[in-house]
Order: sequence, then C-alpha cells, then structure tokens
Amino acid sequence: MSESDTSSLESEELVMEHRAASDVPTERKCMSCGEKFASEGWHNRLCLRCRKRSEPDFV
Repeated sequence: MSESDTSSLESEELVMEHRAASDVPTERKCMSCGEKFASEGWHNRLCLRCRKRSEPDFV
C-alpha cells in the first residue's frame, strides 16, 4: 500500500470517529430531483448530477 493510500485511510477513519453513530453512508433520495443515490452521510443530500448542476461554471 502506498503512503498516500495509507494517509487517505487514516483520515477516513478519523472522520468516522467524529461522526454520530447514525451518520453512516447509505442510499438516500436526492433533495433536488428525488433520485436514489449512494450518500456519504448526513452532509451529502444531493446526487452528483444535481451537485454538478448547481456549481458555478467558473469553479
């Protein structure tokens, strides 16, 4: 395993330690279009298509 893979795993574990027990990745409905998608947790409520659509073009 490379060093960057290891640091990525460590940071992911750190994030999971600081989340509420019920804040887990799961399938959710997008708040914009209603399509089901693989959500990373409470903070992730828009599917990728809707997130891309809401980004400004200059980003």
